[in-house]
Amino acid sequence: MIDLVDAVISRLRDLVPALVSVEGCLDFASMVEKGVLPPATPVAFVLWSTLTAGVNKVLGGGHSQPLTERISVVVVVRAGNDARGDGKRQVMTPLRGGLIQALAGWRPVTGCGPFNFVAARLIGVANGAAFFDFSFQTTWELTNG
Repeated sequence: MIDLVDAVISRLRDLVPALVSVEGCLDFASMVEKGVLPPATPVAFVLWSTLTAGVNKVLGGGHSQPLTERISVVVVVRAGNDARGDGKRQVMTPLRGGLIQALAGWRPVTGCGPFNFVAARLIGVANGAAFFDFSFQTTWELTNG
C-alpha cells in the first residue's frame, strides 16, 4: 500500500510557507478531543479520507485493480476579533491558491497518478476559527501475482 499522507505533509511544508504548521491525523484528533485551537494559524491537518476500488482487470491467476485515494487537507484559520469574517477571507484567498498549486498535478510517488483537486468547502466556524476542507485524489494500481 502507498502512504500518501506523509508525502503530502512534506510537500505542503516545503511549498506553502504561509502555513504556520502542517500536521497529521493524530494532531487533529488531539485538538478536537481537547477542544483547543492551535496557538497560531493558519494550520493544515492532512487526513486520509477514502480509498475506493475498481474491478479486478485480470482473469485467472493475477490481480490488477484500480484504486482511487482521497486525501483531505483541513485548514484552521483565526483572524483576531473578526466578527464578519473579512480577516479569514483575506488569509484564505491566497492560501487556497497555494494549496491547490502545491498538490494539483503532482505525482506523490512512482506508480501513482497525479493529484486532482476535487473540492473545497467551509466545514464550520467555532471559537473564532474557521475550518476549511480541501480534497484531492489520485489513482494507483493494486497488483498481485
